[in-house]
Amino acid sequence: MGCPSAAAKTEQRISLSLCRLRRKPRAGCRGTAAETERRISPSGRGQREGNVETKIEKSAAAFRNERTRIENRKTKTIDSMAFLPTTVKEARELGWDSVDVVLFTGDAYIDHPAFGAAVIGRLLEAEGYRVAVVPQPNWRDDLRDFRKFGAPRLFFAVTAGAMDSMVNHYTANKRLRSNDAYTPGGAAGFRPDYAVTTYTRILKRLYPHTPVVVGGIEASLRRLTHYDYWQDALKPSILVESGADLLIYGMGERVVQQVAAAMRNGYNAKLLRKIRQVAFLADRAYVERLDDKLPLRSYEECLADTHAFGENFRRIETESNLLEPHSVLVEPTGDRYVVVNPANATLSISFIGYETQKVSVAGKTHIDVTLGEEATGIEDVVVIGYGTGKKIGSVIGSVDQVKSEKIENRPSTNVVDALQGQVAGLQIMTGNGELTSTSSIRIHGLGSMGADTSPLILLDGAPIQASTLQTINQNDIASVNVLKDASATSIYGSRAANGVIYVQTKTGRRNQESVDVTLTGQYSMSSAVAPELNMMSANEMLDYIGAAVAVRLSGDALTTPDKIASGRQYFIRNFGLAKFMDENYNPMNDYKWWNEILERNAPMYQVDLSVSGGSAKTSYYFSGNYANKTGILPGSELDRYNFRTNIDTRANNWLRLGLNLGLGYQHSSVADTDESMDGLYVSNPVMASLITPPYQPLYDDNGQMLNFFDATQAINPLMTADYMPRWQNRITMNGMAFIELTPVKGLTIRSSLAVDAFDWRSHGASSPETPTPSGKFGTGSASELFQRFYEWTWTNTAEYKHTWNEVHNFTALLGEETLYRNNNSFSVASIGITSSRFLNIAMGTEVSGGLPTYSIAQSASNSVFGRLEYNFAERYFISGLLRNDASSRFGENNRNALFWAVGGMWNIKNETFLRDNQTISDLSLKVSYGTQGNSGIGDYNHRQYMAAGSAYGGYTTWMVSGIGNPDLMWESQNTLTVGANIELWRKLSLSIEYYRRQTNDMLMSIPLAPSGGYSGRAGNVGGMRNSGIDLSLNYDIYASKDWFVNFHATFNYNKNQLTDLWEPGLEFAYMGNGLQAYSVGDPFPTWTMQEWRGVDPETGLDTWTTADGGITSNFNQAALVNLGTSLYAPYTGGFGVTAAWKGLSLTADFSWVHGNYALNNTMYFVANADMGLSSQFNQCDLAWDYWQQEGDQARYPRLDQAINFDSRMLEKASFLRLKYIQLAYPLPSHIMEKTKFIKGLKVWVGGRNLWTVTGYNGLDPEAAEKGVDVDTYPNTREFTFGLEFKF
Repeated sequence: MGCPSAAAKTEQRISLSLCRLRRKPRAGCRGTAAETERRISPSGRGQREGNVETKIEKSAAAFRNERTRIENRKTKTIDSMAFLPTTVKEARELGWDSVDVVLFTGDAYIDHPAFGAAVIGRLLEAEGYRVAVVPQPNWRDDLRDFRKFGAPRLFFAVTAGAMDSMVNHYTANKRLRSNDAYTPGGAAGFRPDYAVTTYTRILKRLYPHTPVVVGGIEASLRRLTHYDYWQDALKPSILVESGADLLIYGMGERVVQQVAAAMRNGYNAKLLRKIRQVAFLADRAYVERLDDKLPLRSYEECLADTHAFGENFRRIETESNLLEPHSVLVEPTGDRYVVVNPANATLSISFIGYETQKVSVAGKTHIDVTLGEEATGIEDVVVIGYGTGKKIGSVIGSVDQVKSEKIENRPSTNVVDALQGQVAGLQIMTGNGELTSTSSIRIHGLGSMGADTSPLILLDGAPIQASTLQTINQNDIASVNVLKDASATSIYGSRAANGVIYVQTKTGRRNQESVDVTLTGQYSMSSAVAPELNMMSANEMLDYIGAAVAVRLSGDALTTPDKIASGRQYFIRNFGLAKFMDENYNPMNDYKWWNEILERNAPMYQVDLSVSGGSAKTSYYFSGNYANKTGILPGSELDRYNFRTNIDTRANNWLRLGLNLGLGYQHSSVADTDESMDGLYVSNPVMASLITPPYQPLYDDNGQMLNFFDATQAINPLMTADYMPRWQNRITMNGMAFIELTPVKGLTIRSSLAVDAFDWRSHGASSPETPTPSGKFGTGSASELFQRFYEWTWTNTAEYKHTWNEVHNFTALLGEETLYRNNNSFSVASIGITSSRFLNIAMGTEVSGGLPTYSIAQSASNSVFGRLEYNFAERYFISGLLRNDASSRFGENNRNALFWAVGGMWNIKNETFLRDNQTISDLSLKVSYGTQGNSGIGDYNHRQYMAAGSAYGGYTTWMVSGIGNPDLMWESQNTLTVGANIELWRKLSLSIEYYRRQTNDMLMSIPLAPSGGYSGRAGNVGGMRNSGIDLSLNYDIYASKDWFVNFHATFNYNKNQLTDLWEPGLEFAYMGNGLQAYSVGDPFPTWTMQEWRGVDPETGLDTWTTADGGITSNFNQAALVNLGTSLYAPYTGGFGVTAAWKGLSLTADFSWVHGNYALNNTMYFVANADMGLSSQFNQCDLAWDYWQQEGDQARYPRLDQAINFDSRMLEKASFLRLKYIQLAYPLPSHIMEKTKFIKGLKVWVGGRNLWTVTGYNGLDPEAAEKGVDVDTYPNTREFTFGLEFKF
C-alpha cells in the first residue's frame, strides 16, 4: 500500500502507548472511554455556523483514579481550555479576534491522547498558538464549515483522523462498512473517501494563498508513489493530488511545532524545507542544489514498470530503518519533484501536564514511554473594561451581549431602537418617529431625581454621546455589550452610575486569505403606526356638535335625532360653515386627514460598502454608508453619510498600534411638532391630522391646493414646510488611537487617546408670504444656532497577568485617565425680512431680542484606578477594584470620590462532583457589591457666577445668574447583585439575577421660596432605590441537518421608590406642575392630580376625590391625589423565535412593557364638546359615550359640561409589539461560484413595528416616555427589502 518509514510504522503503536499515560482530565471531559456525547450534531450535518460542531468528550475511568492520586499528592494540575474551540462563538468567548491554526479532521473531536488531532492541537496550544478544530466538516453543502473561521494567521492543518479514510469506509473485500467508530453513535458517512485530498482541495480553492499542512496516517502512507488497493492502481504523491503545501509524516508532534515556529512571521519556504520529517513539492533548481539526496524512480516510470516501483520501495524502506537517516528522498513527478526530508532519529514526546521525553526511534517498531508529571499552563484571557482582550466584563460581572445580526440591516436609522427587548434590564423607548430623534436608554430603572440617568456609552472603548451612537451606521457594529452590575461597571467610576453600553465595531482579520468586499442595499417604505383613535367623519362630527348645541340651547341632556338635526343646522348657520355645505346642509367634503397629511409609503434608500482584510501583521476594515429617508410628516427628510476605518497592526512582537476613526455628516429637515416647535399649533401636521374638520376642503375651485384653512384659521399643514422651513446639519467625528507595548511576558502597557466631537447647525425661518387670516405676514424672520462640542479622553493602563502552579491565575491592572469636555454655542435671530427668496439672518432689519447669545461650558476630570483578579482552577473567582475620580463640577473640598467593588463567582460545573454530569452542562453562582458615583449635572452648579443681562444706557448690565453651592458633592450609589446561570443538555440556558441599587445624596435642584428670586439651588438630598430581577432564557428547541429552531426571552421587574427627600421627615411634595409629585415609598415621579371618579349616573356630572376622601362634582373642590403610578414601566422584556430550514431563516423579535401610565393630552382636544364647538376641532368616536339621562353609565358627562384636566386622561400605556421580523435566504455557494466573482448573495425582506397590541388611546404607547403625550411625531412601521453581495 505504500512505502512507510520506521517513524510511520510506529505511528499507531505510539499513539496507543500514549493512551496509557495517566493525567488529570481537563474541565469538560466526561464519561468513560466508551461513552460519547454529540453536541447538537456533527458539523457535517450542521445547520448554521454558530451551532455546527462535533465534539465528543471522553475520559477513561483510569484517569479519574489517577486524578484522585494526583490530588492526594498535591501535585500540579492542568490549566487549559476545556476544549479547543470548534465554533466561532467559542473562539470569541475566549477573546480571540483571529485564529493561528485551523485543524480539520475526519474524526469527531475527542479530547483524548489516543486521537492525534487532539494531541497536535494541544501541543500547539501549549506553545501559545490559538488553535481551532473543525471535526468532520461537511464537504457537500455550501462549505460553511470550511469558511467559518476564515483564513488562519499561520496555516490550515488537515488529517483524515486516526484511521485511513478508505480503511474506515471499506472492508478488505471492498464492501462498504455500515458504521464508523470515530463518529458519534457509530454513524457512517460523515467523512469523504480520501479525506485529506478532499479537504485540502476545498481549502486551496477557498484560500489559495493560505498554506495547508497535511499529516496523519493517510497522508504519511501516501507521501510518495503508492499502490491504491481500492482503485487497483498506482497513485502519485498525495501532495500532487491534493495541492497541499507541506506534508508531515510519522509522529509529527514536535515537527508541527517547528512548522508553526517557521511560519510565525509568515510563510517561509526556506525555513520549512530545512525541517526534518516533512515532504513538499519543489522544482528542478532546488533539487539540483541538494547535496545528500537519494534519487527515486519517477512516478511515470513506476506506472510503466512495476520493477521500478519495487526498487523505490526497497530504497525507501532501507533509508527509513537507518539508525541515523540522513538522505533526502527525491521522486520526480511530472515537471516537479516530491522531496522527503529524513525522519528524526530521536523522537521527542510531550503532553500537557507531563515532562518531555526523547527516545531513539530508528529501527524500532514498538516504543513504550512513561512521562513524568509536570503541568504546562495555558493562560486564559478574561478582561473587565480596561486591559487587554476583547471580552467586556468579567465572568463575575453582569454582562449581556447583543450580536450584530440583531442590529444590522434594519430599516430604522436609529441604532438604539434595535436593542429594545434584547437585554433583561435594558429599557429602550423610542418615543417618536422623527428621523433624528433619540431613544431613551435606561439600565435597571431611573437612578436619580436631578442628575443624568443615562448609561455611559463606549465605542471601541472610547466614550461617546448618546446622540453620536444613534448616528452610527448600524452595519458597522459587531456587538453591543451591556454592563449592569458594580463588578462590571465600577471600574468606570462616576461615569458608570447608570450602567455601561459597550459598542464594538467590526474589524478585519490578520492573515485573511483574500479581501472581503460586502455591498448591501436596501429599500424601505414607512407609514405611521396608526393610533387606536378613530376620528369622526364629516357627518358624524356635525351630528355630535349638533347634539352639544341642542343640549346647551335646551338644557335637556337627552339628545334625539330631531334635536341633533336642529342643533346641527344651528351650528352650520351661525358658525360660518355654510360655505362647506351643499344646499341640503350636507358636507361637500369628507377628508380623512390622517391619510391626507401623513405619508403612507415614505421611502428610504440605504447603501453600504465595506472592505476588510489583513496581512500577517495588520488587519483593516473600511466602510462607507449613505442613507436617504423621507419622513411620514411634511417637511421631514434625512440624508446621512458615514465613513469608518479600523486599523490594527502589530509592528513586532512587543509593539502594537491601532486607529479606529468614524466620520459622519447628516442633513435633515424637521417637521413641526409640539416638541420641535416648543409649542402646540393647530397647523402642526400631527395635530392637524386629528382635529381638522373633515369638511374642510383641500383644494379650491380651480383644483389648486389651498394654503390656508378657514375652518381652523391655520396654514395648510401640508405647506407649513414651504413657508416656515427648518433644517439642521451635523458633522461628527469619533475615534481612538492607541499604542500597546508588551515589554515582558504577561505585561501589557497601553496608551490611548479618544475623541468625540460634533458641529451642529440649526436654521429656521418664516417667509413674509406666510398666509394669515388677514392676508400675509408681510415680513419674515430667520434664526441660526451653532453648537460645537468636543470631548477627549486620554487613558493609560498597565496590566500584568501571571499563572503559577497551573491553577492560580492572577491579573493586576493599574490605570490613569484624564477627560476634558468643551461645549459652546452661538445663536442669533433677525426679523424684518421682506424677501421670500432669501430667508437668512443677513436679510433682516434688526436682531430679534436685542443681542445674539453665546454660551460656553467646560469641565474636566482625572481618575486613577486599579483592579485585582484571581481564580483558582477556573472554579473559584474573586475580584476587587478601586477608582478615585476628581471632577471640576464640584468644589475643591469635594472634588475627589473613591469608588470600589468586590465580586466572586463559583463555577460549580468545574467541580469534580459535577464535571461528568451530562445533563447539567453549565452551572455557576455569583455575587458582587460595589459603589458608583454620579456627576451628571451642570458644569458650574457649585459656583456663584455673574452673567450679562440686557443693555441699559448703552452699557451691559450684569446679574447673579447662579447662586451656587460650594458644598455640592458626588451623588453615590451602592449596588448588590446576586445571580445564577444554568445550562441543561447544552441547549437550554437560564440566567437569573437579583439586584438592589441604593442612591444617596442625590443631585437635584432643591426648591427655594420664590420670594428670594431663585426657584431652586443645587444640592445633595434624598435617596432612591431600584431593586428587581432579570431573567434571560435561551432554548434551542430543535436542531438537525436541515432544521434549527430557537426561542429566547428576557424579563425584568424593577421596583423604583424614593426613600428620602430633602428635609428630615418630609414624605411628600408636589413638583409644581399639577401632575406629579415626590412621594417617599412610591416611584419617581408619581402621578399626582385630580382623581376623576367617573360620571355620576344620576346627574351626569363628572366627580372627583376631595381632600377628605369624599366625592365632589365641583372641580374647584377636587384634591390633588397621589395615584401611586409612574410614567416608567416596572415590567419590561422581549421574546423571539429564530427558525432555519436549509438556509432559509425566519427571525421574529417582540418587545413589551407593562405597568406604566401616560397622560393622554390628545383626548382633551378630541373628546371634548367645548373644543368641537368653539374651535371646530374634529372629535373621536369615544366622545359619543356621553351621559343623557338618569342611570346612564358613561365615560363623558352631559354635553353642556366642560372637560377638565384630570386623571381620566391618565391611561395605561402597556403594549406588546412585533419589533422586527425578517425572512432571509443566502443563495447556495455552488451557484455563486459560477459567477467567478460573487462569493455570496443574501436576499431578505423584513418589517418593523408591524403589529402592536395596546389599550392606550394616544398616538403611540412608546410616547408615554414623555409623560404628557400630545402632538407626538408618530412612530413608524416599515417594510424593507434588501440584498447583500459578498465579493
